Amino acid sequence: MFYQERKKFRKIIFIGVAVSVFLFLSACATNKASKIDTVEGSTQNVETENKLITDIVIEDGKDPVTVSIKGNQLLTYTAVKQPLPLGLVLYFPETSLGIAKREYQAESDIVASIKAVELIENGPSKVTISLKTDSEPIINRNGNGLTISFSLNQQEQTKEMGQSDSEDQQRPIQDSQFVEEKAVTSETAESSANIEESVVAPVAEEVPVISTPIAETTIITGETPEAPLPQATVAVDDGINNFREISAVNADDGVSVLIRSDHMINEYKAFALADPPRIVLDLNNVKSDFKKQQTVAVDSKWVKKIRHFAYPERLRVVLDTDKAYLSSYTVEPSENGLIVMIADSIEPEKVSPKMETAGPEPEKIPAEPIIVEEEKAQKQVAVESTVIETSEKISVVEPVVSESSPDASSVIEAESIQPAESVSVKTALVNRIDFLSGDEGKSSIIIGTTRPVKYNLDKNGGVKLSLDLFNTKILSYRQRPLITTRFESAVNRIIPIQTAGMKNNSKILIELRESVPFTVENKENEIEIQFEASTIPPQSLEKAGLPPWEKVMEEAALEAEKMIAKTEPSTPPGPAAIESSETESLSEQDMAVQDRQAVDKGESPEAPVIATVEPMPAPIEIVSEKMPVGMADAEDLKVDEKILPELAEEDAEPVEEKKKKAAHRRYTGEKIALDFYQTDIKNVLRILRDVSGKNFAIDKDVNGSVTLTLVKPIPWDQVLDLILKMNQLGQISEGDIVRIVTISTLRKEEKIRSDELKAAQSIQEQQKALEPLVTEYIPINYADANADIKPRLDQIKTTKRGQIGVDARNNQIIMTDTVEKIAQAKEIIRSIDKVTPQVVIEARIVEVSENFSRDIGTQWGITAGPDINGNDSQTYTMAMNHPPAANSGSIGYQFSRLAGTNFSLNAELQAVEAAGEGKIISTPKIVTLDNKEATIAQGIEYPYLERDSSGLSTTKFKDIDLELKVKPHVTPDNRINLNINITKNDIDSITGGVPSLSTNEAKTELLVNDGDTIVIGGILKTNIAQGERRFPMLADIPVLGWLFKSRNNSTQKNELLIFITPKIVHLESRL
Repeated sequence: MFYQERKKFRKIIFIGVAVSVFLFLSACATNKASKIDTVEGSTQNVETENKLITDIVIEDGKDPVTVSIKGNQLLTYTAVKQPLPLGLVLYFPETSLGIAKREYQAESDIVASIKAVELIENGPSKVTISLKTDSEPIINRNGNGLTISFSLNQQEQTKEMGQSDSEDQQRPIQDSQFVEEKAVTSETAESSANIEESVVAPVAEEVPVISTPIAETTIITGETPEAPLPQATVAVDDGINNFREISAVNADDGVSVLIRSDHMINEYKAFALADPPRIVLDLNNVKSDFKKQQTVAVDSKWVKKIRHFAYPERLRVVLDTDKAYLSSYTVEPSENGLIVMIADSIEPEKVSPKMETAGPEPEKIPAEPIIVEEEKAQKQVAVESTVIETSEKISVVEPVVSESSPDASSVIEAESIQPAESVSVKTALVNRIDFLSGDEGKSSIIIGTTRPVKYNLDKNGGVKLSLDLFNTKILSYRQRPLITTRFESAVNRIIPIQTAGMKNNSKILIELRESVPFTVENKENEIEIQFEASTIPPQSLEKAGLPPWEKVMEEAALEAEKMIAKTEPSTPPGPAAIESSETESLSEQDMAVQDRQAVDKGESPEAPVIATVEPMPAPIEIVSEKMPVGMADAEDLKVDEKILPELAEEDAEPVEEKKKKAAHRRYTGEKIALDFYQTDIKNVLRILRDVSGKNFAIDKDVNGSVTLTLVKPIPWDQVLDLILKMNQLGQISEGDIVRIVTISTLRKEEKIRSDELKAAQSIQEQQKALEPLVTEYIPINYADANADIKPRLDQIKTTKRGQIGVDARNNQIIMTDTVEKIAQAKEIIRSIDKVTPQVVIEARIVEVSENFSRDIGTQWGITAGPDINGNDSQTYTMAMNHPPAANSGSIGYQFSRLAGTNFSLNAELQAVEAAGEGKIISTPKIVTLDNKEATIAQGIEYPYLERDSSGLSTTKFKDIDLELKVKPHVTPDNRINLNINITKNDIDSITGGVPSLSTNEAKTELLVNDGDTIVIGGILKTNIAQGERRFPMLADIPVLGWLFKSRNNSTQKNELLIFITPKIVHLESRL
């Protein structure tokens, strides 16, 4: 029994243990699943949530000044130090702006302002920190954001950097964009989020340069503990060149337009248009995320604004400029895009075949150096640049490299290396100076030019190399030393040199740590010098003990100028040498083709074909287009057939039209000289294909031979037209393919296209004839349906099917037609039936009258009485009194005796003078519709009697009023056209009981602004009357005759003035 109980107890314990283990495992699985779900959920949230810049804070202080940029996630960035205008630009890929305030002003001696811009929706974003003084930025990671510090105490920072060199060399580089050529993602950024990183970009003092400053920017890339290589960009070479941004930098004598992309832009076309003046650049194989036209404002006299828009296969950039600068622009590819320089004047000799132009003469005072620091690492550092390479490769020096550590005895020195390659006689331009650090201390230097050049490499003093570039110029912004003392390499410093005394030649000095084996390889437009490893480890610039680079540059330039003045060793080969070298290669190919064809036909091989290529600048064509300025944006989207004939749609043009255009065509192709004798045309077209770089498709019925000799080079496209005319052939451009066909084939294809077009039109007309009819009632709001709308709809209705009626009571149109015609009619009505503006006309009419009269007369009286003793008296009044017509003042004289008689004489002189002024003012005001006449009349009806033939009298009335008639018309630019008729009647006199009227009238038509006042005047009426009454005979006595006569003079003036003020009253339309 005890045994059974014990067995039962063991069974219970076993079951309990089993259940406990099962529950434990279940809990672990649940916990793990929840953690996985949590991680996945957080990952999804991170992936779905957009990356935002949440805040920008400026901590003003005397020294240093700190700018904090905060984000909701870990921010990845690229920083660029720009010298003009002075500042630091930070680019944040796939990052939006989550802040309302975009501009910040700083109150410090270092930072001037901060501006944040979201370039496109959802990123990238750009933050520009403008500086007042040059200062080295120190960028630190602070959580998800950044902290940028600026300090004026640069020397102490440089010492601190030098002291930490030994520690930095022992630490491997992690997550550096410059060490590994891959884009920084959020995953790689998060892995180093907890590590405080500091980026120091020493930049020299700003030296004014005339050329474009894009290449002298120092690029600082986020999450990199070291200062990067100058002009270095990090991008994944996926074969697609994406457009990044476009900006403009103003200088004293011009403006530089910087077009940034992933890689160098080599395939482009540039041309100028005169009306309106603009420079157009077509960038082939450049992709842009912008679907609509984008505009960038530029505050300069050289470029007003920049517009760019994307095609499926290219990007077009339009620079709106002035006619004076259409022929003074240059285009130069850069490591990360294209640089367009527009200045007051550009020398013609500096323009290259692909519009890659040299800038102004280099300055004698070079810019400050860029110190490039690199930690000790085993990964390759490369500056990415897109270069078109051919299959030809010339190995100039093949030294034997010792397996052991190099010493003086094992080093094979290269003395006076000169490649035997043909070069162009035109001046080339250095567009690339790159230093690459490879594995195990190996390194290389790449010198890129715009075309193949002749060069000479000499070794001076064991640790110095002098690379002389003949007929090549280095722009001033590239004349700055590249210091590489901190790299694991044999190279300490690279110094480009170009002075005015060196003319068109330039020099690049390479200072080594010790003498090591090297090789030189020429790849088309590149010269690459590869160095073996050095036994001397990397060190700081101070420890390297290099002489000042200014002194080295001055001594090397002086030596080069002396050599040029004495021996002129840099004279490039003449055209004959170029012709012979290229003739050999072309002749061998052409002879091989002709020999094979001759053998197939059973003929003897023909004479060799000589084709020489002479590179020359593509002419700047200015095409005058007669079009309105407002149409410039739309016209830029089209391809000008005169400038780019290969892109024109020639299929749609008749053969005769093509011939007319060909007669006036401008040829822009590369110039070549040819010599053919009975050569098959297909072989000639193959040569033109190689020269032009285009794709040729030749129809099977194309045959013929070519015999011509062109001693003077002409453009290849002109040669093509000439050859086609000689063999009765034509060409059709279909995209990038030039199709060669016979004239008969062209005509047949043109006839087929014409027949297809006619058939399509016929089918379309038949389909329209079968469309159903619908009836629509269209109300008219403001216009007259019968007078204004119906006549215009009658012009568009379908013939024999459409009907249009008018409902006069409701002022509406009743139209029966197809749906398309009714829609067209509604569009016309919408344009015509608009709210009619009203005009308020306020008039002030002033009539000014002035009168003056003067009367002078005399009145005589005689009194006679008896003698002294008599009682009677007599009075005589003489009938020769001439008093004035009106009451007047008088002056009397009385004499008691006249000549001793008892007659008493009194005389009275009377005179009157009257003057008066009067004004009649009327202020009528009226409101009328556009194009409707308005009338205002004010006055009286004057009654008078009129007798008929029977003698009966009838009362009649005459209108005596002031009348104003105005018909306004409102123009689209809010001005008013007025037709004015003003009449003013008045009673002049009454003759036979019937009044006579005086009329004042003014008629005019004028154009005034809204609310302006105009004056109509100058209507004058003057009445002058003179009268005299006199006594016969006595009035003729001199002097005394004035006592026996009187005179009456009167003057009356009337003037009419009209003041008119029109005002427009707009009413809102109601739906």
